[in-house]
Order: sequence, then structure tokens, then C-alpha cells
Amino acid sequence: MLKSYPLHKEDPTMVHRMDMETVYDTNVQVGSVCAIKTLKRLMEAICLRRTKDVLLYCAPKTEWAVLVHLNSN
Repeated sequence: MLKSYPLHKEDPTMVHRMDMETVYDTNVQVGSVCAIKTLKRLMEAICLRRTKDVLLYCAPKTEWAVLVHLNSN
């Protein structure tokens, strides 16, 4: 079930807080104004345009090699 939050005063298409459920479980239409604004807001939280530095901390890359035995079926 999606959580609802109060709408932003200046822009009624944006909410004050976006959680993972709201972002990933909500269907949007291609080219939707709300979808474009949501994407811009998410990108502003992660990237700085001038320096192209990423603010989001990512854990170190981990690689796994898994040996899988296959049968003739």
C-alpha cells in the first residue's frame, strides 16, 4: 500500500518526501510531467552538475565466482 504525503505548496505535483514505495511502485506514463519532475528531484539528490561528483555512497564492488554443475537434462 502506498503512503500519501501532503503536496508541495508551490507545486501540487510534487510531494514533500519521496520514499522507495512511492518512487518504484507507482506507475507513470511516458512523458508525464509528474514523472519528469520526480526524476529531476531524484537526480538533484544524487549528482552535482558542475563537478559531476556523485554524492551517493556506494559500497565497494564485490565479485563472486560460483561453480555450477549442470546435468544432461
